[in-house]
Amino acid sequence: MDPAVAAPGAGPDGGDALRLTFRLGAPAPEQPFTWCALVNRQARDLSAWSGLRFRVRADGEYRFWVQVRDVNPASADQGLEWWLASARHLGRVAEVRAPLRAFPHDQPPDGRAPRPRRGARPRPRARLRLGEGGTRGTIWVSDLGVYRD
Repeated sequence: MDPAVAAPGAGPDGGDALRLTFRLGAPAPEQPFTWCALVNRQARDLSAWSGLRFRVRADGEYRFWVQVRDVNPASADQGLEWWLASARHLGRVAEVRAPLRAFPHDQPPDGRAPRPRRGARPRPRARLRLGEGGTRGTIWVSDLGVYRD
């Protein structure tokens, strides 16, 4: 992954963006999951918001994941619960809206099984990860924020 993720002027409409340039290896039995990510680990309280939104453009068609992590000391997965929502980029600039209620509790991308609390829902204290599954390409993300219905 390219360590230079800041991309001034590379976002939709000429604004600033984050650039994820990637080249992923093929999955293999000893490494069944390949992925890369833009990660922001700053804790946030999103309880007043309905979801996440951002603009994306890419050099091709990709499916990517938006991930929210919630601290839960009872979780066997390093005290975190993982919530994933999928989106597809069709090769044009688009705004993605990811409602928090639509994030299913899911398996971490490295294949470890999460252990959610009974009846768990994502609490909106979030860490966001944007990842991509493909072989090589570039994705630009800008205007990351939240929205209210």
